[in-house]
Amino acid sequence: MFDFNEAKQYFFDGCDQLKKNNFYQAELKFKQSLSLIPNRVSTLINLTVCLIYQRKIEEAKTICLKIYNIDKDNPHVLILLGIIYAEKGYLNKALDSLEIAHKKLPNNPEIRGNLGNIYF
Repeated sequence: MFDFNEAKQYFFDGCDQLKKNNFYQAELKFKQSLSLIPNRVSTLINLTVCLIYQRKIEEAKTICLKIYNIDKDNPHVLILLGIIYAEKGYLNKALDSLEIAHKKLPNNPEIRGNLGNIYF
């Protein structure tokens, strides 16, 4: 049995650390939260962000693909996959992910910025 409130507190602690750019500390908090609620998409997304900032691209990719298998229609997962694929040099895969995300969130400046970085 898990304690939802404990998992929630770890999540919020992770978010606080993320806002302060303490990516390693945020990673630890998100992992503690996930130890209680393993497939919580919001926590997995934030963990992926932390890993990308720490240049742990392979681990970020593994977690991002796990999220994608849970929630294929989540545009934020597609954005993260696009960033990860671009970092790895898989530009066609990056474009595919970002263009699908762009169709879902056409006014998102992060998507447009990432597309621009790849095209130009």
